[in-house]
Amino acid sequence: VEIELPGVGAHSIKITKNGEGALYYLLTNGYYTADEPVPSSTSGEMNLTRVYSANDLRVGDEADVTLNVKPYDLEYLVIEDYLPSGMEVVKDSIKYEWPINRHEVRDNRLVFFVNSFSYWYRTEKEEPITITYKLRAVFPGQYHVMPARIYPMYQPETYATSGEARLNVYS
Repeated sequence: VEIELPGVGAHSIKITKNGEGALYYLLTNGYYTADEPVPSSTSGEMNLTRVYSANDLRVGDEADVTLNVKPYDLEYLVIEDYLPSGMEVVKDSIKYEWPINRHEVRDNRLVFFVNSFSYWYRTEKEEPITITYKLRAVFPGQYHVMPARIYPMYQPETYATSGEARLNVYS
C-alpha cells in the first residue's frame, strides 16, 4: 500500500494488526527538492565534493572525476557517485587508497565501501580521502548529474552529499 501524505507539517501513521501471526512492514520516506541546482548538504562533520575536469565534452572525449571525502569517525560507510547519462566509466581508471575496501561499477553509479574511517579520522583528520576515475562521453545531450552521497549503512540520519553537476556532450 502506498500512502501519500498531503503538504508539509507533522503527520502520523498508525499500523495495527488483527488476529494471530506476525506483522511485517517497511516504512520509507522520500522527497524531492525543487532547488536548481541541487546544493551540497551534510548532517554533521562529513563532507563530500565532486569535481569534473571538463563540463563540455564531445562524443569520445574523456573527463577526470575527483571525489574528495572528509570522513568522520564512523564504520560501514557507502559512497555512491551517480553517473551522468550518456557517459560510461573508463575501464581500469578507478583509483583509491585504503581505507576504501572495495568498489562496484553499476549501470547508473559507482559504489565504494568502507569498513571503518576510525583510524584515518584519528591520524589524518584534516586530510580528505580522494577517489579518481575517468568518464567517456558516449551520447550527445545536456545532463544533470545527481549529487554523490556518503552515508553509514546503519545510521541513515548521518550523511553528506555533493552538489548537482551539469555536463554537456556534443556530437
